[in-house]
Amino acid sequence: MLEDEALGFSVAYSPDYVVKRLDEAALGRLTPVPVAAVYFYSKQTAQSDAAEIAPPEFAIRVFKNGGGRSLESWLEGTKLASREAG
Repeated sequence: MLEDEALGFSVAYSPDYVVKRLDEAALGRLTPVPVAAVYFYSKQTAQSDAAEIAPPEFAIRVFKNGGGRSLESWLEGTKLASREAG
């Protein structure tokens, strides 16, 4: 179980995964910049030679929504998703 009391979420995941929390430098390379990010890798991927460049099996990114916009509006505003893109 991964719990983050500061951000107010918890996630149960299989023990077959390795969890990596991104540091400030890694967060700053993402667009838009999240306040936190956690990546989940299979043990096989995490132990491989490609571990540093392999994409995660799944990820959680937490963003600010200071304007209190709807999810749809926020996604369109950040260009992460739009109606046109489907």
